[in-house]
Amino acid sequence: MTNAEIMAECARLTSTMGSPLPSPCISVCIMDDAQELCTGCLRTIDEIMAWGALSEPAKRAIWQKIEQRAAKALAAERSTDGPST
Repeated sequence: MTNAEIMAECARLTSTMGSPLPSPCISVCIMDDAQELCTGCLRTIDEIMAWGALSEPAKRAIWQKIEQRAAKALAAERSTDGPST
């Protein structure tokens, strides 16, 4: 399972959760300079730094962004894999 798949599933699960929302961190902390996102949790450095002080609605908004980013990453992975045989 790729990080994008993990984050997509986590984001789907958090959409039904109450409070408090868990941190998206999966301890794969490598920043992708080109995309300006952590390759593990798909957050920006600003989102990572602010997480502890954010309100629950703001955290939920970040989880929604993560879900969108994961979907985009999965689409990119699938397009580079070529047709399945």
